[in-house]
Amino acid sequence: MIDLQQLKYFQRVAKLEHMTKASMELCIAQSALSKTIKVMEADLGAPLFDRRNRRMYLNENGKTLLKYADEIEGYLEELSGKLSANRETENTKTSILIKTDSVLLPNMFKQYCLAYPEAELKIIIYNRSVNQQKIKCDFIIDSMLPGGNMEYAPLFNEKMIIAAPSDHPLVGERISLSQLKGESFVTMPKNYTFTHIFYQLCEAEKFEPNVVAESSDSYTIMEWVASRMGLAMIPEHSWGYGENKALGAIYLDRPVERNQYLLVWKKNASLSKSSLQFKRFAMQYFKKCD
Repeated sequence: MIDLQQLKYFQRVAKLEHMTKASMELCIAQSALSKTIKVMEADLGAPLFDRRNRRMYLNENGKTLLKYADEIEGYLEELSGKLSANRETENTKTSILIKTDSVLLPNMFKQYCLAYPEAELKIIIYNRSVNQQKIKCDFIIDSMLPGGNMEYAPLFNEKMIIAAPSDHPLVGERISLSQLKGESFVTMPKNYTFTHIFYQLCEAEKFEPNVVAESSDSYTIMEWVASRMGLAMIPEHSWGYGENKALGAIYLDRPVERNQYLLVWKKNASLSKSSLQFKRFAMQYFKKCD
């Protein structure tokens, strides 16, 4: 079986018509080059050159092989060009793992794509059943502080409110959380950041909340609130409760803030030009939202 290196050697001998000149150009010993040509002829079962006066002239077999060798070289150059173009295209992509609910993120992504139409975003929605370490991405958008091998920048800081049915008598009021001790609540599981904050606040107000249901889905929680199943402590803006006419807000007299969004990336990561562009845009976008 003839390999690509043998074809390369054959092409140089064929085009220079001289074994010594070809060996010098290829930087190999003349004896090694001569052996390669003889092996090729043996494998093909036919001579490729007419040897006259120390010159190497292609015979009909050699001319046929040279035609195919040149075509193969052309295909390889074309393939290399396409792979190179693909790499350049990939450099315009930024992959982002989303680990926090928000109705603000889609609009930010939309505005970024409008500002940079040549850029591509690959959005990955986090699934707890998948090992995060196996997910390749440039950035993570999360609401929890990352581990020690990661860097982060806060994107957006917002207040927490109590979501209630729009006709609840305390909607629009600023109250102490203890005034809701007789209410039922729906929450995210206890390992979520603002569920932990909620329980801490209740403990500070010296009461244990009556939690009737838990869900890890923000939209489910808002539907539960709208259906009068219970109240919920939620971020003021990012869950988009204001778009639901059935919901209203009760404000706490002790404002509670949390970093709803953190932009996270690997420490000492070599970010592409496109990724750095996205990072700058995201931070500026949320500054305007403050």
